[in-house]
Amino acid sequence: MATSITKGTDGVLEITSGGTPEEVPCLRSWTLNTSSSVNTENTRCMKSNGDGGSASSIAWDSNTLQGKSWSVDMEFFWQKTDEGASTYLDPTKAGETVGVKLYPNDNASGEKEYSGSGLVASVSVPSEVGSNITQTVTITGDGALAIATVV
Repeated sequence: MATSITKGTDGVLEITSGGTPEEVPCLRSWTLNTSSSVNTENTRCMKSNGDGGSASSIAWDSNTLQGKSWSVDMEFFWQKTDEGASTYLDPTKAGETVGVKLYPNDNASGEKEYSGSGLVASVSVPSEVGSNITQTVTITGDGALAIATVV
């Protein structure tokens, strides 16, 4: 069976604030980031009473999961007038809580969907001569990131 590669052309990102989901207009890209916090322990000790030091064998580290986190970075063309989710992603909205739904390849039935609630961590709107103005926003997850299939 041939491998099916997904292209980001039809990706969708929805933001919900106040109960109304809105798509991010003129979306250029988004990146979903996840990470885990790990506590590493190693029982090797100094030679203080003969139970360690350079004569003891080096053991494997033991790792314990402390927690998980997620964030999403997005880039879209800045809008002169508020359209869709750009209302919720204005620079004055930093620190506000929003709902997020990410669709890697369209939000049609049967497609993959990631969702969660997060804080608008940062908003940047750079401008330069002769270029389209792009806006970048980072939302940091507040709680679990869920995965589902669009129904």
